[in-house]
Formats: sequence, C-alpha cells, structure tokens
Amino acid sequence: MRDITDEEYASNALEKYSIENLKKIFVQIDIVNSKDCKEKDIQIPDLFVIDRYDKIRSIKGSGSDSNNLYKENNAQAVKYVIFDSTGLSINDIKKIYKDEIISVKIITKKGKEIMLTYNVGEMLKDETSR
Repeated sequence: MRDITDEEYASNALEKYSIENLKKIFVQIDIVNSKDCKEKDIQIPDLFVIDRYDKIRSIKGSGSDSNNLYKENNAQAVKYVIFDSTGLSINDIKKIYKDEIISVKIITKKGKEIMLTYNVGEMLKDETSR
C-alpha cells in the first residue's frame, strides 16, 4: 500500500478528497520463462473488498493481464484500487484483506503442476509516508 502520487491525484479529479487519506493497493504478479509453460493462470482477487468494511471507500481501480501462451516469454497480471483510508489503520486494512488470496497455477511442458498462493492481507506492506 502506498500514497497516491500528485499526478494521480490531479489526473483523476480527486480534489474532493484529502490527498493524505488516499491510498493505493497495487498487486502485480509476473511469471518469467512462461514460454516453457503448457498452462498458466494468475488469479488476483477483488481488491474492491475494501467497500465491504463500513462504506464505499474505493474511488478507482482497474486490472489487466498479459498471458500469450507460447508467444511471449513473460506473463503478467496487475490490479489496483485507490481508496479513502480515513479512520483506518494498516492493521484494519490487513484484516479487511486477510481472506483475499492470489493464486498462480503453472503446468510445465513436462506436465509438472505448480500451485502458489499468496494472502493479500499478510503480504500487505505499508509504504506510505503521509
């Protein structure tokens, strides 16, 4: 989790919010050497779960993925959410995301299956300065 930049603040017309309270959770998963995969799947959970806590807090969010099997050497999935953190501590935010799981499934050309999972709440780091 990090503060939003001045550029993000200005370009998203967020003036009705205090920049000090706007935070961004950003998740990016990369698979390298993915041409050697027979199958690959990256699942990032819904980061808008922040809205289920006490009120609608999300302001903007998006996601994308690049997974051109056999064509590109890397695969990537990205999601982010910008939200109003007023009244929330980092521990509150970690609790909100404690049940959100990122899963990565890879099957190599030799048939070996690799399944990795990551807990968003446990991995969430406070990289804010405001």
